[in-house]
Amino acid sequence: MFIDEDIDFVNSQIDHHRRTIKFLNDRGDDFKARRHVGILKRFEEMLPKIKEAMNLCSTDLNKYLQAARSEKIGSRLGDVSDLPDELRTQLVSVQFDEAESNIVEVMKLDFDGVATIDEILVGLYRRYSDIQQREQLANKIYRMVRKEVIFSVSGKKGVYSIVPTASLEKEHHSEAE
Repeated sequence: MFIDEDIDFVNSQIDHHRRTIKFLNDRGDDFKARRHVGILKRFEEMLPKIKEAMNLCSTDLNKYLQAARSEKIGSRLGDVSDLPDELRTQLVSVQFDEAESNIVEVMKLDFDGVATIDEILVGLYRRYSDIQQREQLANKIYRMVRKEVIFSVSGKKGVYSIVPTASLEKEHHSEAE
């Protein structure tokens, strides 16, 4: 993201001006040192504002992406539990959407948004008494990843998340601070 690069630039400027102030003070050039102190102060005041803007952008972007995914074509029928079974069995898109939403619900509610296929298999059974074949579930998850309903976690084979990996890393990084 562009803001990450801006933060790196501001940090490099802060370091540069601190070194320059020390160098100029050691040489006895107080006039130039004071000028760099003013510039340093501006960069130090700017940094928390940029970080706050980045956090707001990330939060708003994630909300937008989740809303956009939830409003995809084919899922606008909403809750169809009020329909008779005779009609529901005719709705192929509803069957797929129910399976996808069940997978996402299991991941979100039972596994904090990150799960393996084994965990999803067990979660689907425990929550919905739904026994899935591993290969069919793996194929379903593959299609969900391609449609960006869920995401593969980079560096972790067979681990999936309900948010993009970059969002997880930033969330984990911000929690560590």
